[in-house]
Parts: sequence; C-alpha cells; structure tokens
Amino acid sequence: MIFEIMKKQYIFLTLILVSSFCFAEGSLNQKKFVSGNIQDKTQCVRSASGEEAVLLSKLALDFAISSKEVLGNDRDLDALAVSGILSIPQDYLNSSQETETKAIYDRFYKIYNLFSDTNVKIAVLNRLTVFKTQDTRFPELLNSYLKRAVVSTEKDSLSKAVISTLGYIGNKDSFVILYLLYGDSVWAQYKEELKKSVTQLLEKSIPQAISIIQTGNAAECQNIFDLTVKNEKFPKKVYAEISENVLSRTIILYENSLKEEGLEQLQYNAFSVLAKLEWTRSAKIAMKYFSIAKKQYERGELSEAQYTEVIKKLPVIDPVDSVGVYCSCINEFNQTAEKAISDSSVSLPSDKVILAFISALGAIGDKNAFDTLLAITYYSYPENVITQARDALASLKW
Repeated sequence: MIFEIMKKQYIFLTLILVSSFCFAEGSLNQKKFVSGNIQDKTQCVRSASGEEAVLLSKLALDFAISSKEVLGNDRDLDALAVSGILSIPQDYLNSSQETETKAIYDRFYKIYNLFSDTNVKIAVLNRLTVFKTQDTRFPELLNSYLKRAVVSTEKDSLSKAVISTLGYIGNKDSFVILYLLYGDSVWAQYKEELKKSVTQLLEKSIPQAISIIQTGNAAECQNIFDLTVKNEKFPKKVYAEISENVLSRTIILYENSLKEEGLEQLQYNAFSVLAKLEWTRSAKIAMKYFSIAKKQYERGELSEAQYTEVIKKLPVIDPVDSVGVYCSCINEFNQTAEKAISDSSVSLPSDKVILAFISALGAIGDKNAFDTLLAITYYSYPENVITQARDALASLKW
C-alpha cells in the first residue's frame, strides 16, 4: 500500500515537472529530484538556483505535505521540508501574483500544522518574518499558541521564534497577548524577546496600549511609557498620546490615593515629554498636573528642582492659562512676605521657586502679570528676586 502511494507521488511530481517546462526535458538536478530518495531530493533543492530553485522548492513542499501521513515523524522528510521552505527566494515571492503568493502561504500553513519538528516550524516562522507576510492566518495561529502555551512544557527555541515572528507580522491581539506575557513573571526567561516584539507592535496598536493605560495601575502605565519613550523611531504623535494618557491615568490614581512607588516620578516624566514635544493638545491635563505637582512639592513628594522645572515647562504647553495660575501663586508668596515683615518666624518662600515663576511670566510676556510682578518689588525679597521681577516687567508685551 505504501509503495503504491509513493509511486503515485513520483508520477505526480514527474507530471508537474513536465508541465512546468512546457514538455521540455528536465535538468539533471530535476531528474535526480524525481528519481532519487528523500535525501537526494533535499540535496537537489539545496543545490538549485533561479527558476529551478522555485520549482524544486514547491515540489519539495508538496512532497513533504503528501508524504507526511505515510511517513509520520521522519527526519529525512523534516530536512526536505526545511530545505523547501528556506529555498523559496524572497524576490520571487515579492514579485509574484496574489494567487501564487497565497499558494506558497497555503503550503507553509499546512506544513506548520502538520509537522511537529521544531526546525520545520522555525523555518516557516523565519520565512514569514523575511517575507513580512500579510496573511492573517498566521498571527491568529501564533496568538493561539501563546494563549495556550505552558512555559514549562514548551520548547524554548520555538517559543522565542513565535514571539519574535509576531513582532513583525502580529496584529492588535498579538500586542495585548505579548504585553500580558511581558508582565508575567512566569515568562521572565523570554522577557527580552517579549519586550522587543511588544515595542515593534506598539505603533500600530496605540488604541490597545491606551486601553491598558486607562485601566491599569502605575506599574502597567510605567511599562507602556518605558516601551514608548525608549524607542527613538516612533513618531512624535505616539510619544505624545502615550505620555498624555499616562499622565491622565496617574493623576486619577494619585487623587484616589492609589499611590504606588514611583508614581510621582512617572507623572513628572510623562509631563516632561509633553513639554519637550510642546504638545498643546494636552493643556488641560498639564494644568491639572501642575496643581498636583504644587501639592506634591509642599508635601515633600516632589523635589524643588523638579517643581521648578514643572513651573518652567508648563507655559510651553499652556501659556494662556499659566499666567493666571502663576500670578495666584506669586500673590500667595507676597502675602507670606507681608506677614514676614511683622513676624520673624514666618519664612519666605524658596528663592528658586519664586524665581522660576517670575522667569516664566517674563518669558510669556502677558501684560496681565504686571500688577503681580510689580508687587514683588515692594516686599523684602532678596535683591536677586526683585531684580528678576523688574526684568520680567520690562519683558511684558503691551
């Protein structure tokens, strides 16, 4: 029975060869492929080039598929399948008609599912990555693998290859799956591969990333933020959207007393990105952050250096609303300075902080700051503060 099946396969392959070359006699390599054993076929595929490489590669894949049921787990058949997969030239697939491309991917899909050998599966994954396939079957297939995978029983090399391949051909579901595994300690041995693939998919998975941020804790926000800002290839809009959502979410967490280690620093870093990008669309959330930063500074949760940086950077995002808020802050300082005249126990605000406010108002140049800046010159502030206030007054636009 087996011999009958093999005989039919040889006849089938011979007919394909004949029809493919318009009934012309095949080359010695092609003849050897048809008449030889599986090892001979593998050698023929490996030694072929040009159009012959395409022909023999397809024949090898077809032979592997049709023979799998008969031969089962056979090393020689596995080797033939690997050769057929890796010998498909990239330029051939790139220039082929859609029907031919689909036919190749149909073969890949069948082989990936039929063969259990890791080398065969990794060979398929390699070609999918190189060819940057748009065939939606493969992301779905690999997503399913990861969702049901048990780390302790999976082959390390295959899992790494699946993770890496999804970084190139994955979809929005792939991003979520990979991200969840990235944060799972059970998958720690694959952390670098997961990080790379999540980062590669992030730009085309912004809605999914934002969804994770909007429902996540500080650690999850930190993960998405780090994956974004540490990649220099993303467009400005990606940095801005992620940073804005991180800032918004962490403010909610802070206001609801859901504090975690590093929350204040994460807020500060997200705000700094928005300021660097001059992202005026985030004006409302940036202004809300300023009121939070003021409280954090007063509570000792934010350093003086960081607070003064916030003061300097806020006008870049929201220059209009900054004026009124900054004037209110300086008026509070002036009230304190007035009390200090009659009460020596009252301490004047930090020079660095008030200088930051004055400098910012001067840079904005809004004439509505005139009365506030002028008032500074009447109180017992250090001379450098008064001088800065006068310089700021001179910078106002009328």
